[in-house]
Amino acid sequence: KKLRWKLVEYYEGSGKSDPLRLDLPKGSFSPIFNFLEKPAPPPRSWKWLAYALPAVILLAGGLYWWRLPATMRDDSALRLITDRQGNSRSPALHPEGNQIAFARDSDLVHATLFVQKLDGSAPRALTFGDVSDSEPAWSPDGNEIAFLRKTRSGQFSLMVKKANSYSSTERAFALMASRTTLDWADASSVLVSDKSAVYRILVASGERIPLTTPDPATEEDSEPRISPDGQWISFIRSSVPDSQQLMLLSLKGSTLKAIGPKQSRFAGLAWMPDSNAIIAAVESPSSTRSLCEIPLSGGESRTIPIDGYSPTHPSVARQTGALAFSARLTDTNLWAIHPTSSNAKAPLTTTAELDTSPQLSPDGKRLLWRSSRSGVSELWISSSDGSNPRKLTNLANPGTGSPQWSPDGNQVVFDSRVHGHADIFTVSVDGTNPSRLTSSNSNEILPSFSRKGDAIYFTTDRNGAWQLLRRNLSNGTESKIADNGAFAAVESYDGKWIFFTRQGQELGGIWRKPTSGGQEELLIAELPSRLWGQWAVSEKAIFYAVYPGSGTQVIRRYDLQTRALSDVVHLDRTPTQGDSGMTVSRDERSLIWSQVDKTSNDIYMLNRLR
Repeated sequence: KKLRWKLVEYYEGSGKSDPLRLDLPKGSFSPIFNFLEKPAPPPRSWKWLAYALPAVILLAGGLYWWRLPATMRDDSALRLITDRQGNSRSPALHPEGNQIAFARDSDLVHATLFVQKLDGSAPRALTFGDVSDSEPAWSPDGNEIAFLRKTRSGQFSLMVKKANSYSSTERAFALMASRTTLDWADASSVLVSDKSAVYRILVASGERIPLTTPDPATEEDSEPRISPDGQWISFIRSSVPDSQQLMLLSLKGSTLKAIGPKQSRFAGLAWMPDSNAIIAAVESPSSTRSLCEIPLSGGESRTIPIDGYSPTHPSVARQTGALAFSARLTDTNLWAIHPTSSNAKAPLTTTAELDTSPQLSPDGKRLLWRSSRSGVSELWISSSDGSNPRKLTNLANPGTGSPQWSPDGNQVVFDSRVHGHADIFTVSVDGTNPSRLTSSNSNEILPSFSRKGDAIYFTTDRNGAWQLLRRNLSNGTESKIADNGAFAAVESYDGKWIFFTRQGQELGGIWRKPTSGGQEELLIAELPSRLWGQWAVSEKAIFYAVYPGSGTQVIRRYDLQTRALSDVVHLDRTPTQGDSGMTVSRDERSLIWSQVDKTSNDIYMLNRLR
């Protein structure tokens, strides 16, 4: 607290002209460095900083640099725009890149629009009252903002208002049946999606002009965005089953084509200023959400590393190339109990970052897990109680995770997206002898050793849908274990069974199949698909997380011999979803899981992408 006040005193006094501002957010020991883009300061300011910065870090004790991968450091520094007050979302950068509009709510019911200059000024309210406003969009000249307002009947009004005046008149010009994003097609019309199709709506009259004609029974179009050169409209086409495809509609000749691979879900689109690429927030069941730059040329996508965040609604300033996005910051931690002696829960990690994918070593003395405490997702090893942590990998890749021990405890197998798609890797527990096991253009994820250590099970989408394969480590041959969305396999301690779950349906369940071949059997039906990683196998039982009723979460034990169910521990926080998240020792003396301890929404910015 004293350190924060000293920083405030400095920046209000002799450091007023410094272009670099160091902030310590409340509740955190992680410094944020904001470049205010002001004129160069006198030399004495930098001289002060050269002496003061080491002192600041020494005084803070727990401070550490938020280490970003080289690809991001070369582009720009990540900058916090909003002030962690309420939930800020739906950012829209002014075409000149000097202002940003966004929606903010504090009660998850009412939302207000704000406009904020990017020179350090405080945000000013653009709308006010008992309303719920969202999805602001700047007109091409930057003088007006179109936005969405939820009506009392549950529909949505398209509104427009002058951007430079809180008191200016608002005007409704169309009514939507459902929520939509907005983008100005030109100075007189906006792009929306409604009733499964994309429309152009005239701001003056509200006239609708349909642009796409999806199959209403199986397809839905959303998120329309026009390219800066006015030649293309991008949008997302959702189909059955859960699959989304990025589409391009040419405004010359009405050519329609798909671009990039299918994804499980998109969470926003934005065009690059040169109209040659699209920034997309994407996610799949095998990874957390990330930002990707997808070229129109059909080349390989580039991931923008912002690990530890869950980005949505990217926005790019057309004149400067600055990128803003809304990030759902999720503080996940590892928790433990000792079922055979006590049900008292205790945290093993307390960082404000991502801590998931715990795995106890075969002897139960060490813990392996995934953490972004160093600034990007890496594998870490510690004692079983979380003490003495050390970093095992240094891949600087946001997709590194899913670790599993070898039976002798000397090796670790894991997946990572070093080359864009996911591959399987191994490394010795001392960090030496790294090896890449797969190198296809598909995704290979969630590896685990057989109990003899002579094979590795993994999940792949190489045939277009998730399936389980087994690779013999002596000769490299592979055999299919299960398909139809089979996911995340682990072998029983006696080596007689393969347990796995499934993706692509609401209830993934936990299944088993004999290692010698034979029929699959559904053991536990109630495991939700979104909790595919929240289960673990001991010698005698399966432990798993489930939502038995509204607002309740519990970890249960399924006895493999008697098939009896018992509740082990009730949780007061939500288990981590979409990631491996549970481990249990062979003798059941230790049970560890990851859970979401805190979430918030804020807006971040990169000054330049290229």
